[in-house]
Amino acid sequence: MKSTDKITASHVATVAQPRIKHGVKALALTSLLGVAAFSSSVQATVQNAQLSQPHAPCVDDKWPKSRLISLASNQFELPDADRETMVLRLVSCLAETDPELRDSVAFSGLSHWLRASALEKETVNGLYTRLSKDVRQQKNDPDGVYFPFAILTLSEVARVDRVSPFLDSAERDDFSKLAADTMASTRDYRGFDDTLGWRHQVAHSADLLLQLILNPALSQASIMQLVESLQTQLSPVGHFYVYGEPERLARPVLYAMLRDDIPEEFWHSQLTKWGTPAHIDSWDKAFTSNTGLAERHNRRAFFSALLLGVSGSKQARLLALQPAIQAAMKKLP
Repeated sequence: MKSTDKITASHVATVAQPRIKHGVKALALTSLLGVAAFSSSVQATVQNAQLSQPHAPCVDDKWPKSRLISLASNQFELPDADRETMVLRLVSCLAETDPELRDSVAFSGLSHWLRASALEKETVNGLYTRLSKDVRQQKNDPDGVYFPFAILTLSEVARVDRVSPFLDSAERDDFSKLAADTMASTRDYRGFDDTLGWRHQVAHSADLLLQLILNPALSQASIMQLVESLQTQLSPVGHFYVYGEPERLARPVLYAMLRDDIPEEFWHSQLTKWGTPAHIDSWDKAFTSNTGLAERHNRRAFFSALLLGVSGSKQARLLALQPAIQAAMKKLP
């Protein structure tokens, strides 16, 4: 079974933007630098809000797990009328603790239909309304799987709006603010669990930022707001990222750096902030506590991902920022 994160990484790698404005061009990102695994002493937190009542069950007598798995095996082929109804069922399945139902059926099915333009506009609008409301209210289930998967599915809805716009400029800016607020407020840093599979809220939030940043219709102010929202997640206090989060956080930044509507001064300001420790007085104290070690580990992984993305590109805007990225990283011990 493919993990959700493998599916997402594949989607990111195949993004095509032949007509994108503001100088944003397709960026060929090679496999980003892996980081050594460290044990985290930080206990994950679960959102307090309760999951809203689903409009349809995930599994029932009509649609047992075996039939849902068969649907996935058949590339989610359904008559149009049944497909529209099935959307509600799959949204409910996003809260399933069974990762096969949640990843391979629910998210994969919704993503497949959204990318294939197989859903009516009203259905896409309804999906956006439902998921954005749940994310805004931090709706979740007791095991904490629904919220990060609602965010990930919203990233696919954001992609639809990029390819075939259905939001107006004010709605799009509101969507961007929701994404920025969600990223900045993340406190659940759980990644993969052998029983429950992926949660990965930071990475999923980064995927939502990526799809919004790729949208040439998004305003300059919204792009900058999205980039700034990453600040608190680059190195959560005392937490060692071990599930590839720094690489996922770097992706939207690299694409944002390609936009010619973002002044270079903004990037120099951000790089200075990203190179400054937040949880210790100075980098001289990085090796005297787990807090310092975690901050060094996470920041180095993030800058390494940025540098790898830049070095693998021929884009002038990225290459122009390479010395500043290297200078910021050199400040790290």
